[in-house]
Amino acid sequence: TINIREEIERYLIYWKWFVLGGILAFISAFLYLRYATPQYNTKAVILIKENKKGGISAEMKAFEDLGILGGSTNNIDNEIEIIKSRKIIGDVVKKLNYTVSYFSSGRVKEYELYNKKSPIQIDVTRKDSIFYALDTVINILPISNTEFKLISEEGDEVSTNLFGQEIQSNKVTLKVVKSSKAKEGFLNREIKIVIKPLNSLIGSYQNRVNISPANKNSSVINLTLNDAVKNKAEDFLDTLIQLYNEDAIEDKNQVSK
Repeated sequence: TINIREEIERYLIYWKWFVLGGILAFISAFLYLRYATPQYNTKAVILIKENKKGGISAEMKAFEDLGILGGSTNNIDNEIEIIKSRKIIGDVVKKLNYTVSYFSSGRVKEYELYNKKSPIQIDVTRKDSIFYALDTVINILPISNTEFKLISEEGDEVSTNLFGQEIQSNKVTLKVVKSSKAKEGFLNREIKIVIKPLNSLIGSYQNRVNISPANKNSSVINLTLNDAVKNKAEDFLDTLIQLYNEDAIEDKNQVSK
């Protein structure tokens, strides 16, 4: 027979370790939930019309049931490839200016200042192939309403400049300007500006955007994207759909001509 009391007393002498383990687990869970970067899942749905970009005609529907034709499946697959093409995703990245990101440092981690929430913005005079190949970090420290310091990645002061003054950096001419979010608290608050190459961002979004048909016989396509900034992912999917529709209209006009 098993004496339950005896079994319990065998482990009660280690009660301090159980309590300590519970406290450590609680603290770890709290810190993780407090400081871990969340990932938001954003979804969008679009309908592919049967007559869009080479879809089969209604008269050919009868052959689908006989298995002679692939139906709209091939058309849906083609549209998915078009949506994820480098051209359309590249146009989205350019239109939303996603090659430039702004970050502010908190007590523990950095967080992105998206949708013009940054107190400063950079204005590039000419966005050419040189700009879209940049892979660099610029640290800006506003010291007054008119001046800021340019800080290197190592934390050293590079120069002191005026807002709106043209700066030559990596063969690119740019200006640092104050945005509408520049309030009193923005002084002496370092802002990190990250500029990424266009090609790497296109490849990143091609891998991150998941596009799939709702079901085998459906003309509905589901688009999903995970991102740490919910509004950024929503804007990306909205613009992706918008540019895809514009591309479809343009192709249709060319065919009619």
